[in-house]
Amino acid sequence: MLTIDLEPELETLLNKIAQQAHCSPNEIIKQLLRHYLEQQQASELLTNIINELPIFPSFANQDPLILQSALRDEWH
Repeated sequence: MLTIDLEPELETLLNKIAQQAHCSPNEIIKQLLRHYLEQQQASELLTNIINELPIFPSFANQDPLILQSALRDEWH
């Protein structure tokens, strides 16, 4: 068992949320922790995907913003 020391305002808010959701403050905290962990895992997965993207030689040694501006200038 874990005891959490909350500021009075947070404790009041937690109790209000739990009452509105018809569950215990303990269950609200569990749901929040599960949601937090899911978000962290999703963030790590996205980072892994980005790190595994191939490197395109056509963009090597070029500033992407300068290249983008040059391409846009060609349209005008």
